[in-house]
Amino acid sequence: MRKYLSLRQKRMLSGVSIQVAKLVLLILFITLVIALILYMEASILGKSLTTIPSIIEFLKDSAVLSVVESIAIITSLVVFSFSGWRNQQQQQRYASLALLDASQTLEKSVSLKGILTELNDRGESFQNYSFKPEIDLQEIHLPGVNFRQAELPDAKLTNAYLREGNFWGAQMQGATFQQATLEDANFNEACLTGVNFSRSVLQGATFRGANLENCIFNQAEIDQVDFTKAKNLPIDQVVLAEGWQTATFDPGIEEQLHQIAPSIGKPLRLDSRGTSSLSK
Repeated sequence: MRKYLSLRQKRMLSGVSIQVAKLVLLILFITLVIALILYMEASILGKSLTTIPSIIEFLKDSAVLSVVESIAIITSLVVFSFSGWRNQQQQQRYASLALLDASQTLEKSVSLKGILTELNDRGESFQNYSFKPEIDLQEIHLPGVNFRQAELPDAKLTNAYLREGNFWGAQMQGATFQQATLEDANFNEACLTGVNFSRSVLQGATFRGANLENCIFNQAEIDQVDFTKAKNLPIDQVVLAEGWQTATFDPGIEEQLHQIAPSIGKPLRLDSRGTSSLSK
C-alpha cells in the first residue's frame, strides 16, 4: 500500500470529523439566531411567548423569520454547490495520484513521464507523494512543478526543466540534477544530502534551511542563490560554482569562500567597487 493512500485515509477520516463538528456548530448557531429573531420581533409586536402553542403560532406568522428562511435556502444552495465542486476536485486528485502510482509499476518510465507532464500541465500537485527510489525522470519538462514534501530518493533528473519548481521540505537524498534548469526553484528545508547539481542552472533558487551535506555544485550557475541558514554547506563545492559571489550566505561564509578560492587555481580579482572576486 502506497504511503499516500494511508495519508488519504487519515485525511478523509479527519475531514469527516471536521465536517460533523462544523454541522453541529452550524445547527446551534442557526437555532440561536432564530431564537433571537423571534424574541426581538415578539418584543416589538408586544406578544408573549410563554407557552409552546404561542411559540408555534408565532413561528407560523413571523414575517422576519420568513425572510431569513428564504435567505437560508439560497445560502444552502450556494454552499452545497461549492462543496460539490470541492469534492469533485478532491476526487480528481485521488484519481490522478492513483494513475501516477500505477504508472510507476511499469518497467519503462516513458509512460510515467507522460503522465507527470500531463498532470503538471493541468496544475496538479504532487505534494507529499512518495516516488519509488531511483525514478528515471531525465529530460522531463515540469515548469512550476509542486514536489513540496515529496519523496524522490536517488531520482534521476539530469537535463530536466524544473524552473520555479517547489521542492520545499522534499526528501531527495542522492538525486541527480546535472545540467537541469532550476531557476527560481524553492529547496527550502529540503533534505538534499549527496545531491548532484553539477552544471545545473540555479539562478535565483533558495536553499534556506536545506541540508546540503555532500552536495556537488561543480560548474553550477548559482547567481543570486539564497544559502542562508543552509545546513552542512559544502564550501569547497560552492566555490567551484559560477556566480557564487552574488549568492547570499550566513555571516562568515563568504569570507571562507574567498580564503579557499586561491587554493583551487582561481585567483582573486578586484571589481569596479574594489571588492574581491574570483576570475573566471
